Amino acid sequence: MKRNVNQQYWYRQPYGAPPFVEVGPYELTSLGIRARTAGWLCYLFGWISGLIFFLLERGNRFVRFHATQSILFFGAMSILEVIVRSFEVLFSYSYIPIFGVGYTSGALLLATLVFWIGLMVSASKGRYYMLPVIGGFAEKIANQVSL
Repeated sequence: MKRNVNQQYWYRQPYGAPPFVEVGPYELTSLGIRARTAGWLCYLFGWISGLIFFLLERGNRFVRFHATQSILFFGAMSILEVIVRSFEVLFSYSYIPIFGVGYTSGALLLATLVFWIGLMVSASKGRYYMLPVIGGFAEKIANQVSL
């Protein structure tokens, strides 16, 4: 019997954590498209595409996780962007230079862009990448809600 030398026996995965194995390149969803393709499409148009895939996809946990994470992350960033922009307009003629110039919304936009690209690449490779705070909520919602 052949033994796998690279297999690690000492680490036990926590209960409820997403599997470490990647999604296969040819695994199909209930929509008839590949899971990796649907995963990165969840992030393509922000929370809107995440909502579309969340409502349409019923069986694939990988796609539902990425759709939920897209809704939560980009929804929170959209709300935060509205709040920051309103502060910038409110304080545009004040003596607080950080709000009047637009540095805060620019930094927020840059962070959103970096996360957007990173999440799309991660999903296209078939990986479960959990964002630090939002990932746990996305996993719970993706596991609990079934349409």
